[in-house]
Amino acid sequence: MEYHVWWPGGNDPFWLYNQNDNEDATIYYAVSGVPSLRVDGKFPGSPGTLPTLYTNRMATDTHCTIEVSGNYVSATRHGSVTVRVTPDGSMPVDNWVLRIALTSSEIYYNTSYNDTHYNVMFDMLPSYAGTPITLVGTNSVEVTHEFDVPDGWPSNQGLLAIEEDQTRVVAFVQPALSGAPHQREIFQAYSVPLLALDPTGVQTAPAVFS
Repeated sequence: MEYHVWWPGGNDPFWLYNQNDNEDATIYYAVSGVPSLRVDGKFPGSPGTLPTLYTNRMATDTHCTIEVSGNYVSATRHGSVTVRVTPDGSMPVDNWVLRIALTSSEIYYNTSYNDTHYNVMFDMLPSYAGTPITLVGTNSVEVTHEFDVPDGWPSNQGLLAIEEDQTRVVAFVQPALSGAPHQREIFQAYSVPLLALDPTGVQTAPAVFS
């Protein structure tokens, strides 16, 4: 997922569109230079190390499941999402939060390092701070938020519209604070296409991968 900063110039349209959430993410990850890459929040990476980091993290048990359901109406571009987090009984102790993001892809914008952008965050529900959750035993926690998908980015930036078929809902469990004991580590995450939100069909990310 892409967050955008306000340097070296302050005219980045993705930063201008949602300054509060982008700034909070930048502070949380202590970003001092861009581009900057992290895998599961905790592990700094580069294009060369990304395949190995990805493989290692996919082999790591997450200690909780995420289930996503909801609904979205194209005519009004309004929807709601419900995320249920269920620990498997071995979830470590921390001040956990559930963060829910809306992202957009296939956006062309000329920069020095990338022309087409993918998974750009444009909204956090309810904000980047997320929703505090308590994960004890195997007790589930359920969070619901309503949202609106705007027609597009600021018109003076010359960007394409925010297309519904390129929009995703991303939910992830992460410590509220960036320090010990788990230092920003994302313990579970799941991404669902906006148009696949279904109030009767639940999509699930498992606690244990095989």
